[in-house]
Amino acid sequence: MQAEYRARVSMKNPVHFLALGFGSGLVPFMPGTFGSLAALPLLLACSQISVVSFIALTLIFSVVGIYLCGKTADDMQVHDHGSIVWDEIAGMFITFLICTYLSVIFTRGLCSIQTFRHLKALANRYYRQALTRRYRHYAG
Repeated sequence: MQAEYRARVSMKNPVHFLALGFGSGLVPFMPGTFGSLAALPLLLACSQISVVSFIALTLIFSVVGIYLCGKTADDMQVHDHGSIVWDEIAGMFITFLICTYLSVIFTRGLCSIQTFRHLKALANRYYRQALTRRYRHYAG
């Protein structure tokens, strides 16, 4: 980050601290990537909460992030500086929310397919045996 912009933000300011991804946005190269990496411990910490709580937290991160990023950009006097990475953190939460939802649907679908496949096999065997017993004198 350029010295002139760095002088305008303070890691002691909670708004700046959060908007800069707990300091990860201050990395001189690939700050967005490091901002996404900063979301991983948060995601891990949230892995045991309910889906409804995770949705609520994702919405809070997204809405509050609008203020955090806007305020920090105003304080830096630059529009959407690369070191402002809260949007990456909120984006990771949105991504994991969607991926979790899709993986649940995929798992349920896979289990359903396998269950019905086995039920079909059981039904086929039952009816084949029943028909064989019933009509064995026609078999020849």
